[in-house]
Parts: sequence; C-alpha cells; structure tokens
Amino acid sequence: MNTDKLIQILASDYMRDSHPAFKRRLLLAIGLGGGISFLMMATLLKIRPDLMFAATLPTFWLKVFFAIALLGVGLMGATKTAMPGKSITNPYWKIALPILVIWIIAYWTIINPSAPETAELIKGSTWQVCSLLIAFLSTPIFILVFWVLRDMASVRPRLTGLMAGLFSGGLAASIYSLHCPELSPVFVGIWYLLGILIPATIGALLGKKILRW
Repeated sequence: MNTDKLIQILASDYMRDSHPAFKRRLLLAIGLGGGISFLMMATLLKIRPDLMFAATLPTFWLKVFFAIALLGVGLMGATKTAMPGKSITNPYWKIALPILVIWIIAYWTIINPSAPETAELIKGSTWQVCSLLIAFLSTPIFILVFWVLRDMASVRPRLTGLMAGLFSGGLAASIYSLHCPELSPVFVGIWYLLGILIPATIGALLGKKILRW
C-alpha cells in the first residue's frame, strides 16, 4: 500500500468521526460571518431605501439569484473537497454555468433596441466601487470559513480554497445587493462577477498553503 492510499484511508476514518462536528462548525462560521458582513453593509453602506420596490423587479432577483448560484456551487464544492473520499466532478463547469446564463441575458439586454447606451449598462453609477465592496464584505465570511476548513483533510487544497472563496464572495454579493442600486444584467455580469472572483482567487492562492493537510 503506498503512502497516498494510507493517508486517504486514515483521513477517511477521521472524517467519519468528525463529519457532524464539521457541519456544525461550518454552519456556525457561515452564520457568524454572514451576520458580520450584513452588519457591515447595513451600518457602513446602508440598505437601499427603495428595497421593497426593487424587490418587485425581476432584474433585482436576477442579481440575487446569480450571487446565490455561485455561493451554492462554492459551498458544495468546498464541503466536498474538504473531506477525503468525497469526489467532485467537473467543478469548473458548475461555476461557468451561472456565468454563462448572466452573460447571455446581458447580451440580449445590450441588443435590445430600447436599451440604454452600452456604456451606461456597463458602468451604472457604482462600477468603480462595486467589486471592491463585495470583496470587502466577503472578508469576515472568508476568514471564518477558512478557519473551519483548515482543520479538515483536504486532498485538493487549492480547489477547496477556490470554492471557499467563491462561496464567501457569492454570499457577500447577495448581501451587497440589498444596498446596490444597480439592476443591469450587464453590470452584474461584470462587476458582481469580479467582486466574487476576487476572494475566489485569493482562496485558491491561500488554500495551497493554509488548507494543505
């Protein structure tokens, strides 16, 4: 039996014992991190005053669902790759799918004869700060989720880190949407995506070192 196989077996035995505890700690980290991120948004940025009206618009829910789709992919990927013996197949197409959907919708928005100028659809009024604010709001979620994952036995630490960062960015983007005045799918497909990819990229870079077992 080679060393890698032995490690897999030992880690699998460990994970069978710690699996319920891992879920509890991860849920606690998500709840605490998400709560801190929400308070940061509510106190520093403020919830948009017309949120009740915005919630009646399909474009508002489009950006929320886009963020939720990516956080869902990230959470599922991070949970699976953190535990030896659990496989995740073709994780990148799962990330690409919601991105492709928002880009298709953005394209149809641009070519619509009644659409505003493309530059307006792209920039909106907050393009200079949107991505940075999403990345900023993802910080407490990112730190707490990584704190839980570092005690696990990931055999693909870079991918686990990427998925954890993707989840953190997606959750932060969904929280940020409660403040953000932008509704253009073009805007969301560029700046929201960039804001989510910032912690995902950092997670992939840090995962190799922090999450290595």
